[in-house]
Amino acid sequence: MVISTLLAVMISNPFDLLATKLTTQQYEKYTGFFNCLKTVWREEGLSKLCTSGYWARTCFYLANGVLVFNFYDTLKDMVDEAYSI
Repeated sequence: MVISTLLAVMISNPFDLLATKLTTQQYEKYTGFFNCLKTVWREEGLSKLCTSGYWARTCFYLANGVLVFNFYDTLKDMVDEAYSI
């Protein structure tokens, strides 16, 4: 689970970072996804694009995975009992 989480965050983190920058901009600095990508790459560099917020997202997804694995069977049993599946 840990390795797959690290890999998934490594792949999706640049997209999450760009989406966050686009949605939280106060002044219209970025005009679209590709403009945001080009601007962040030029101003902050590739390493910042790939690693900014990496550990926060990794911790969030690991905690989420632990909760799902611990409570999935309980939740599934509750749904099965409620709907008689």
